[in-house]
Amino acid sequence: MLAAFHAAWWNAPELESPGFRQPDTGVTRMPQALDPAGLAAHAQGARQATASFLKNHELSAGERALLRLMDRWPGVFQQRVGRGDLTLIHGDLHLLGNVFQSADALELRLIDWAQIKRGLGPHDLMYMLISADAPDRLERDAALIQRYRLGLVSAGVVGYALEQCLDDYRLSLLTNLFQSIFQDSLKWFRKTAALVELWRCAELLTE
Repeated sequence: MLAAFHAAWWNAPELESPGFRQPDTGVTRMPQALDPAGLAAHAQGARQATASFLKNHELSAGERALLRLMDRWPGVFQQRVGRGDLTLIHGDLHLLGNVFQSADALELRLIDWAQIKRGLGPHDLMYMLISADAPDRLERDAALIQRYRLGLVSAGVVGYALEQCLDDYRLSLLTNLFQSIFQDSLKWFRKTAALVELWRCAELLTE
């Protein structure tokens, strides 16, 4: 279902139109396909939030190093956005109350579309899975990413390689660090940071 929704909006011209509402840079909204000015404003807000986060919490040396490395995120993300392959995303697709399944398991419904925006499709998948722990998380998530991409292909998306899909998932995990920082949540910061390490996402900021 997620792949079909994303495929319907894949590289849609409407998302590039002047009238399309860009996501704001408020406390609970992670950045996605912002223009350079919007991304710069968000980066400034992230720096301020990070300074407060560091004051409010005792972090390990590794966690502090990760936050320093995140200074490179705006440039890396802007380069990725410039390559296209963007779609309309839900933006808040978590399993803690926004996804409902019918009793017969034949129907799914998604609610709370307040953060809908143009962005990387795998971001929605990342945000849905981040709270769904599993002993074999890396293998489980990798299998679902491949299934998601095959769904895109089946729905008509062409030229979106599995390697790019995986990298977009990894970049979305890095982006999710901002969510926890803006909300001043040490719990979700560490949960995301553990997945950033598991997926070796920091390599995207150093390549």
